[in-house]
Amino acid sequence: MEDWDSESKQQDRLERFLAQLTKGKPVEYYAQHIKNLAILGGFVQNKEIDRILAICTGVENLVVLAPAWGLDFFENPQAGRNLRRLTIKLEKFNRQFGSTPNFYHPCFANLTHLHLSDDDDDWPTYAGWETLASLTHLAFACSGPPEKIMQLMQTLPTVRYVALGSYHGGERYKYAYATVNNSPHIRAAWGVRVVFLGEIPQYDWERGARGEGDFWDVVEQEVERRLKEGSVD
Repeated sequence: MEDWDSESKQQDRLERFLAQLTKGKPVEYYAQHIKNLAILGGFVQNKEIDRILAICTGVENLVVLAPAWGLDFFENPQAGRNLRRLTIKLEKFNRQFGSTPNFYHPCFANLTHLHLSDDDDDWPTYAGWETLASLTHLAFACSGPPEKIMQLMQTLPTVRYVALGSYHGGERYKYAYATVNNSPHIRAAWGVRVVFLGEIPQYDWERGARGEGDFWDVVEQEVERRLKEGSVD
């Protein structure tokens, strides 16, 4: 009963938010001022996500972890042109069930930070990795074998920081933390730029959006520390 009440309250908040977007200030206001947006929770439906994204066209930092399939967003080649950071379960956004996820939508071309929160390690089969020409930060929830990471970094020479970890519920403002992976055989297999994260708190994205630091700060600091210590890149 408590879960149902919580979901009902979340749904009510979503409806109020949508009402504000559609009946409040002009659409241009939201396109100009909403730069950070997170859509979380299983109660959100495709039509609601599409309505939000169709209005908030100026978003630069987007988190979509709601279990939606086949959003209109990826059917519009003009969508997401301002995106720089994206967290997404890409496997859930194919129009055809079972089709291979890909990065061919124009929104991926300008990304600097990509966090794939997909629940399996099939990402090496995703098409269009070579289109991510601006990417410097890459994170996975499921890593796959280390050689796949190394091959991908050869395809994407601009990538400087790689994180392995996924979002978890917990303390609202707790930092992500790097697990120890400094033993010689681990470093040799994964490389100096790959950092394992014990967890990424659910609201870590909010810290980053407010300029208070997020898990990428942890990853950058760890990689830079290793490089200063003289680790082989």
